[in-house]
Amino acid sequence: MIYAYKKGSEWNLASLMPKFNGVGGWHTLSDAERAKHKWYPCVEINANYDPISQIKSEPEFSLLDGVVTATYTIWDKPDSQIYSEAASEVRAKRQELITDTDYQALSDVTMSAEIKGYRQELRDITDHENFPNLDEEDWPTAP
Repeated sequence: MIYAYKKGSEWNLASLMPKFNGVGGWHTLSDAERAKHKWYPCVEINANYDPISQIKSEPEFSLLDGVVTATYTIWDKPDSQIYSEAASEVRAKRQELITDTDYQALSDVTMSAEIKGYRQELRDITDHENFPNLDEEDWPTAP
């Protein structure tokens, strides 16, 4: 169960998971006791969304009959933002994979042709026909 509580004039969301093996804590209080401390059960509206293609607003809160409603507005991301975010993720993964082979590019190590080719394929991944929507099989295989 999600709860909303007021800290000053701001609403916050929290889960009251039992701690300390079920001894003490906010989860042991009744809703009426929690309400004395401005903690209320909360219902979330439009909380689920697709973070790849949608944006979710901060919640708007309302309190009615001892229950808080947190309502989110969901809207679609522009195609340019979806593309940009996917491209950034591919570039980050590419950099991580290149970094994993950097030790083989040190001046006192002779880099194999296979590693050179693999690193070049990684650098060229942005030229792939499926970029930035790459599947696992679109990525080069490390030697």
